[in-house]
Amino acid sequence: MFSWSFSNKKNHSPIWYVIALIIVIAIAIYGILNTMYMMSVTVFLVAGIYLLVENNTTPTTEVEMEEGIFTIDENVYEFRDYVYFAIIAKAKNQKIIRLVPNSKLGTVIDIPLSSDVNPIELREWLATQLDENPDMKLSKTDKLIDIAKL
Repeated sequence: MFSWSFSNKKNHSPIWYVIALIIVIAIAIYGILNTMYMMSVTVFLVAGIYLLVENNTTPTTEVEMEEGIFTIDENVYEFRDYVYFAIIAKAKNQKIIRLVPNSKLGTVIDIPLSSDVNPIELREWLATQLDENPDMKLSKTDKLIDIAKL
């Protein structure tokens, strides 16, 4: 029914990496000075894993939505596992589809919309699959994540 792809490559500036390195080194030094050696090791491991995951992700993600199911990079999800959806406007004319799961342990899925998809048609079609929450907005945590470019 609907299909599109979007880039999921993070574009961090060199200043972002410098600030992140300063924070990691500061936390590691603090841990060493206060004899919390495992914290220092953990900070370096987490930073290293983040860089590995960031550099080894696929540059584009494919999304397909059909009757009753949607697919994100070969992972198939069913609409019946989700309570409602919302199309949320982000900065710079970007929009995302947020799918909220039935289970509290389920993961909320945010799917960026590309310019290939008409958001009005997609909203009308999704309304036949799920309930819509038109009042949903980005939370403060989401805004902080966008600012930090995580």
